[in-house]
This record gives sequence, C-alpha cells and structure tokens, in this order.
Amino acid sequence: MRAPITALALMASLLTACPESGEPPTGTIKAEPATVTAKTTDPPFDVTVTTTSKDATGAEITITESTKGIVTQGTVTPSTGAENLSASGNSYSYVASDTDVTKIAFTCTNPGETTFTFNVTFTNSEHTTKVGPATVKITCTGPTQTDLLTAFFQLLGVPKTVAWVAARVKNMIEHSTGTIAAVKAQPDLIAKAAVLVMMTQVIVTATFGNTTLPCGQGKDAYTVCPTDKKPFPPGETILVMHQMDQPVELNDSKYSWTYGFVFDQDGDSTNNYQPGTQYPKDFYKDTDRWYEALYAPGKGWSLKVTDASGGAITPFPSAARIVLYKEMAALVVPASELKVKDPKFRTTIFRHTGDYGMNPPHDWSGDMEPPVDKGLQTFK
Repeated sequence: MRAPITALALMASLLTACPESGEPPTGTIKAEPATVTAKTTDPPFDVTVTTTSKDATGAEITITESTKGIVTQGTVTPSTGAENLSASGNSYSYVASDTDVTKIAFTCTNPGETTFTFNVTFTNSEHTTKVGPATVKITCTGPTQTDLLTAFFQLLGVPKTVAWVAARVKNMIEHSTGTIAAVKAQPDLIAKAAVLVMMTQVIVTATFGNTTLPCGQGKDAYTVCPTDKKPFPPGETILVMHQMDQPVELNDSKYSWTYGFVFDQDGDSTNNYQPGTQYPKDFYKDTDRWYEALYAPGKGWSLKVTDASGGAITPFPSAARIVLYKEMAALVVPASELKVKDPKFRTTIFRHTGDYGMNPPHDWSGDMEPPVDKGLQTFK
C-alpha cells in the first residue's frame, strides 16, 4: 500500500513596511491574479493555488487539493509578516479526500504592497515534485482599517509592541483522551501574541477602574474577572492574546466554553502538572498555572485561576482579567503573579455540551497552540 501523499504550499513574503493607520476602513485592495498548479498521474493528485480580489477592502488566496478518492494528509503554512495586511486562516493541517478547498483572507491595515511567492510541493514514498514559483502582488491604497491587535492595545491604553504569530496548525481537534474525535472542527485558533508591558496607575485606573474595561459587559468588550478579584496593581503586566476565526460567543444557549491560558510560571519543568495515562493529550500538560475564562449556559462567565505546582491543584488568588474582544481572547495579568517574566505558555479553546465530550454523540470541539506534543510556546 502506498504511503499517504503530503501536500505542502509554502509562501514567503517580500514586503515594504508602512506606518500604522487608525482611519476608518475606506481603503481599497487589489490582488493581481496568479495561479500555480501541481499535478501527478501516479497517483492522481492536483493542487491549485489561486489569488483573487474579493471586494474593495479584501483579497483572498484559494488553495484547492483534488485527490480523486485518495486520502491526503498535509499542511498549508503561508507566512505573511506584512504590516500592511491582516491575514486569517494563516495556517492549518488537514486530512481530506476528493476535493479540499481552503481560503486565506487578507484585509488592508495600512497602505502598501506585498509580493508573495508560491511553491507547491507534493511527495510520497516514490516521488517528490515541486511546481512554481508563482508570484502575486496584493496592494492596499488609501486610509485603511485598524487591525484587531492594534485596536486592542488602544483599548488598554498602552503602545502596541508585538505582532501576531500565526498558529502552526488548524484545529488540533484532539481530545484529552487522544481517542475521541471532535464533531465540528471549530472554532479555530489562528494566531497568538505575548508581551510584557508597563501599566501605570493612570492607565490601570482608566482601563480597569469601571471605565474602559469594567468587569462584565463594557462598551467595547466583555471582561471576565475572578469572583474574589484582587485590585489590579500598576507595574509590569503580562499580556497573552489569541485570535480565532470567529467572534467570541458571549451568550451561547447550548455550549459551555473554556478559554485557557496556561503557563510554566516558575520556569521549572520538574514540578509541572502531568495528567493520568487516560488523558495523554490533556490541554494543560506540562504547565503549573492556569487562567481560565469559563462559560456555561444559564450561569454566564467566570474566571478561575489555579496553581498546579508539584502535583497539588489549588485555587490561586489573582488580580488577572481575561478580555473577550471581537475574535480575540486576551489574558491581562500582573507580572508579579508569576515567578518569571517570560514564562512559556499554551493557549486553548474548548467547547462542549456539559460533559466535556466524553459521552455520545461526543459533541465537542477545540483548539490549542502549541499542540501538546510540541511543548510550550516561548514567550516573545
């Protein structure tokens, strides 16, 4: 029996950096048409990458794999790095048969031009074939919209000093047990960012003093606070953020949700939580501090903070906040709560109907970054 084919489309960008703009979304975008196609006859397998202008303010790349009945395993990992574009669906893995179509949408955030080079490679045990390169230019002109990360930093009242890092894969969809498949492959965690910032007393008061981001529903975002929250102190503050491919569902009538931010908070890997053998893919494996925004229908949102050092799982008093803003969840926590200022971390999403997906029909879905078997993300 043949080994599965692997399709890999790599995109590298040559870009011109442009200053950020906070103007309304009145700019335009244009993608020059370009197509690259890879084909084999033994076994029959086609890959086509096409770029098109979607509308006045957006463009998209469409990647189509046609395996004609052969199951395919692969990865698509475009890399933008462009300050004048915001991309969604940047990175994903898939298992597909017949035809699989994936679209990567781009939105202008600043005027400028980005040139992408596409290479499509497919391999199996007998063949490795590369087709390309093909290039496409995506051009933004005029005033453009403020990207999600910039807008969030404006809410906090601190300068933006970090950029999104694209997620490595699309929808891990691996249950903690490692054996229960997700019913739906959503939501998808598509990017993350982490940074240490300074929040002065003036900023803290303006942000969390029942003003910009009060506990509960505010004008621009929903802020989840611990029930017995401590006052948020001024000083060094850790921000960890992740972006999804859909807005946060604040009032779901069916599903329970967990947005988790978990750390090796002391930099000591020897005292981290290790799950039982029945949960080899536990989302919190190899961590010792857990910040969770929890939601259940009819109960609303709560923030749970747990210390899991040395095998003991105990509540931890915290001043942290988790801000739910459009397609984004963000942990804002005083750096003094963690023993190191650059802790390794993992971000997670989990959705279920109250039983954690353990019982038929196993209605759950989720995502994490990085995957459990890839360790923790280095703080940047």
